[in-house]
This record gives sequence, C-alpha cells and structure tokens, in this order.
Amino acid sequence: MGAYYLQEFVRIVLALLPIALIFIATIFLYRRNRLREIFYLRLFAGCWLAAAIANRLILSSVVGMGAVPKTQIYTNPDEAVATFRFYEELQTLSHFAEQGLFILFAVAFVIFCRHGVQQQART
Repeated sequence: MGAYYLQEFVRIVLALLPIALIFIATIFLYRRNRLREIFYLRLFAGCWLAAAIANRLILSSVVGMGAVPKTQIYTNPDEAVATFRFYEELQTLSHFAEQGLFILFAVAFVIFCRHGVQQQART
C-alpha cells in the first residue's frame, strides 16, 4: 500500500518540477534585474505554480476524493451523482485556472523577450 502513495507523490512532484524550476529562474532573474516585466513573470509563474499544485492535488486519487466529505453512505444515487458532479466541476475549474495562468505567463514572457530585443537594438 505504501508504494501506491509513493507513486502518487512521484507523479505529483514530476508534474510540478518544471513549473517550480521556471518560478525559481524568474526569482533569480528578478534579483539580477529589477524590471517590471520580470516582476510580472515572477508573479504569473508563482500563481501558475500555486494553481498547478491545487490542480494536481485535486486530480490525485489519494487526495482529491478525500476532499469530498463523506460522512455517511449515500442512500440514493442522486446524492452520489451530485457529489461527483461537484468534484468534476472542481476539477474543470482548477484545470482552466491553471491553463489561464499559463497563458498569462506566456504573454508576459513574450513581452519580456520583446523588451530585451528592443533594448539590444538600441545599443
């Protein structure tokens, strides 16, 4: 049983590792150059990482279904369907939040790259 939890933990960590590395890189980049564009990169990377953590935990079969309170056995199928619909809507909402923050990060990254190209053209 312990191997199952370890496998879930490794899946979550491996999914979040690239986003965490991007966030760490933006932190170091902001320390070197305190530009407004890099601040927004760091902000969106941090929000993207937080949304990705929430999304991975909701999608995890260990944590996700444990978040749905179940104090008793469902007496009819409608109660079970309502609970699973809520869980499914929560998954969808967290997925779209993560994707939206990724798009914001990508737009901020394009603006940052364009700003760097414009500065190099001036010199």
